[in-house]
Amino acid sequence: MNNKYPQKNSFFKYITVSEHDIDWGLYLIGAGFTQNLPNTPYPPEQHPTGYNFNWKHGRIINEYQIIYITKGSGEFETIKSGSIIVNEGDVIFLFPGIWHRYRPNKKTGWTEYWISFNGDIPERLFQREIFSSENPVISPGYNAQLITLYRDIIELVSEESIGSHQLIASMTMQIMAMIREAILKKSSGGSNVDKIISEAKNIITHHINKTINMEDLADDLHISYSWFRRMFKHHTGLPPNKYHLQLRINRAKELLCNTNEPIVNISELTGFSCAYHFMSIFKKHAGVTPTQWRNLSRGQV
Repeated sequence: MNNKYPQKNSFFKYITVSEHDIDWGLYLIGAGFTQNLPNTPYPPEQHPTGYNFNWKHGRIINEYQIIYITKGSGEFETIKSGSIIVNEGDVIFLFPGIWHRYRPNKKTGWTEYWISFNGDIPERLFQREIFSSENPVISPGYNAQLITLYRDIIELVSEESIGSHQLIASMTMQIMAMIREAILKKSSGGSNVDKIISEAKNIITHHINKTINMEDLADDLHISYSWFRRMFKHHTGLPPNKYHLQLRINRAKELLCNTNEPIVNISELTGFSCAYHFMSIFKKHAGVTPTQWRNLSRGQV
């Protein structure tokens, strides 16, 4: 992106939303940024009319917003979370139907980037409490890649070219994914945990053709099995045994599609004790037998 949107102290734009955008599952409503200097009114005069509010009364909106504070500090309050101090590198989540208010510190001001969006996908994520209205302020820190994503979205919004809406939607998902990653790292203890889980995944990946005792693996990594299982699932979404099994099933699918190896050989190559056990497990996970999978992958009925 060339960041060709107007270089002012603020920029915002609403975009048109079609039924096709809604069907996509996530659609942007608007985006912008504001550089609010110290000792200046907030919201500024150029604040989007549909989102204007004052500190005394606050406001309620009908969509989701993610506000990224890249400079300065301030305060944020909702009826659920109470008052929260906001600092540089913090992200504020706004939820539909929840009263809130926020403002920069008069001494520091702040620079904010924001996106406003809605759709089935964010509703599912928020209903599952991937992000919580009880904890609406998250601290991923100052992140150049995150800022670039916001700026690229703003540029696409300013141009609103054909096909840009779905690209903007995917970039909005990327912003949420990056923030989610920051939450996971913070809750699990940071880079040392990342290193341990990465090493475990590497060992598991290189032993697709073998049965792995995960308690022994935890011992080899000098950690308790209960902690290892909890942190592994926290990072990958699966316990280590299920993660290993999924890798083996995926490898079997590749061999079935791309080779003429007999089923019994594939069961051995993916670490199953016998072909019957392999076929039973494969059908449970894939919904069809290995032979049916091979035939379907080759367009054979």
